[in-house]
Amino acid sequence: MADTTTPQSPWYKQTLQRSTYSLSFTTPAFLGDAEQLGNWRTPPIKALLRFWWRIASWPSMNGDVARLRTTEKALFGGVGQNGEERNAAQRSLVQLRLNSWEEGKLNNSNWPTLHLDILKNANNGNVRADAYLGYGPILPKLIAEIASARITRDALSPLQKTELTVTHAKNEQLADALQLPVQDVRLPSDALALMQWFGTLGSRSVNGWGSIQITDSSIPALPTANSPVLTSVTSSLEDCLVEDWPHAIGKDGKGPLIWTSQINLPSWQRAISYLGQLKIDLRTKAKQHRFSAKPYTMAGVHLLGYPAGPQRDIKNKKNGEITTPKSIWTIDAWKKQGNTPEVRIASQLRFKVIRNSENTFTCLIYHLPHSLPDFAVRRLEPLQQKWLKDNQLKVWQKLHELLDNTSGLARLSSHQGAN
Repeated sequence: MADTTTPQSPWYKQTLQRSTYSLSFTTPAFLGDAEQLGNWRTPPIKALLRFWWRIASWPSMNGDVARLRTTEKALFGGVGQNGEERNAAQRSLVQLRLNSWEEGKLNNSNWPTLHLDILKNANNGNVRADAYLGYGPILPKLIAEIASARITRDALSPLQKTELTVTHAKNEQLADALQLPVQDVRLPSDALALMQWFGTLGSRSVNGWGSIQITDSSIPALPTANSPVLTSVTSSLEDCLVEDWPHAIGKDGKGPLIWTSQINLPSWQRAISYLGQLKIDLRTKAKQHRFSAKPYTMAGVHLLGYPAGPQRDIKNKKNGEITTPKSIWTIDAWKKQGNTPEVRIASQLRFKVIRNSENTFTCLIYHLPHSLPDFAVRRLEPLQQKWLKDNQLKVWQKLHELLDNTSGLARLSSHQGAN
């Protein structure tokens, strides 16, 4: 719902628009504060809003990253950087407020395990689905040789809800403040719709944890393939790979690179199990596309995120010594070197879980294609760089083919819509 009011803040001389939305998660969210205690907080929500606003606004920027940054700072605020004067800081024209800051209530003692499948990982070992997709906040363990898991951090439960109030100037006023034509201004409401369809928050969020649910009559639970907001942020796979940062949802000859599960899943645990098996299938397929000229390795699995293999401590049963064996997918050039940090890359294929009106769940998979970051590519050997340049498009096309051919999964259709 929305209303208008004239605030007393001196930096606003015009009428503002205020909208309030019901906010919850469909999967547990490891949304930690400074002490890693799960609770509702506005900063990560605003960061996610900025992320999707950036994607919504990119088409009107004509490829000008500097202009995008300047416009984002004018809208969301920022501090002076790179030698700018202190007065270069700008206050945000968008304000967020939560009506509660409740702490997370899910922990190791009350974690629901019903419907969590035991999966076979790449090493043919058993791992519970939540531990596979949530490694870190959730650690795998064996109890009497049965795959189990331990929850290491409190999480916000899908049962915990709050209200989010977003306040900002109206369209024409924003256009004036941002020095943009009115038709090029992307309102926070556009970014909120993208957050509902694709947004996740917290640790391991690219794997579907912390899937946000924004409940409002103006935002359908799922988009259609021909939704104006969605079509405005899609771009061809080939064009997306020109940039080295996530700036658009990809598309090919079959439509947007978005897939949804075609069966109504009864719980978020079942959705996590479904996505866990799908991730294993994707990684297995990606590993088949591999270049190796010792000691250099490069493979399709590196496009799915890095680190790309297990680096878990192993305890020697005889002497109790703990070692961390090197994964065969480790790239030496991407290790920490002096003051140069280890390379870490988030997956471009991302998962989301959406709650339907009948309280069942739909899994959504989408691709935000981009080339690997330049700082990471420059650290590779020339042979690795050449393999990457020659093969990244082919690898992605093979992974899309796998998703197209997965039973129970289909491309987002032009009539799927809200439910």
